[in-house]
Amino acid sequence: MRLVRILILILFSITAVFYGIHAVGERLTHDSVPPVITADSDEIFVSVSVTDEELLQGMHAQDDKDGDVSSSMVVVSRLDFIQKGTLKVNYAAFDKSNNVATYTRTVTYTDYRSPHFSAYRPFRFSDTEESSTALSSVTVDDVLDGDLSADIRITYGENEGIKYPVVLEVTNSAGDSAIVSINVFLEDRMSLSIPSVALSEYIVYTPVGGYIDPGAYVVGTFQNNSVTPFGERSSYTMDNITWDMSGVDFNTPGEYIIKYSLWNELGEFLNETELYVIVEG
Repeated sequence: MRLVRILILILFSITAVFYGIHAVGERLTHDSVPPVITADSDEIFVSVSVTDEELLQGMHAQDDKDGDVSSSMVVVSRLDFIQKGTLKVNYAAFDKSNNVATYTRTVTYTDYRSPHFSAYRPFRFSDTEESSTALSSVTVDDVLDGDLSADIRITYGENEGIKYPVVLEVTNSAGDSAIVSINVFLEDRMSLSIPSVALSEYIVYTPVGGYIDPGAYVVGTFQNNSVTPFGERSSYTMDNITWDMSGVDFNTPGEYIIKYSLWNELGEFLNETELYVIVEG
């Protein structure tokens, strides 16, 4: 019995020694040091169409045990803009022991612009239409997210007779918001029968120092919720149209209105159409 106990103690001691040696070996060989990430430049200038693969160009990751692990690098996230068109991009790299290193650098989109609104019909509608239906002609195009029309937020102001001031706003995935203020006219059947100037577009954009030709947007007349192009059963021509763009300052960013007037052959005023001009800085 005593011999058995001695043998058990010897076996326990041997096991303990081997466990200790294994634990020390594990501790000595365990890799807890992450790779080191470096970049050719901490700020890059790219197109809005840049891919994650292109964002990884110029990035390197070196591990003290595994060597070059640049192939493990990934783009983790693109953050909101810190200023219009400029954001931070987060990267990560891994070694064979799954240690993670992170890195952040600044990316500027050279061809970025804020979301653009567009409208293909005048803001004259029947007073029996729902407001959401009346604004269904408005769309939004964004260079980052594409079509954002479904994300438009609408704020209604106090009506002034048949005129309703409306603010349209949208925000893209980078946190950049675009706003346009328009006037919606809800008219009865008789008012809608009075023709007005029809345009190819009712919200246009131009850079600071640019210019637009108001006559280039005129396509015909609008009456009873439909457009009649010049030369197609229309008794009106460009000679019946005047416009006022005196309030537009192409050298100062902001929103402006060009007002078109339609006159009959007797020189009597018929109706007015508004073109919203966004001068972008």
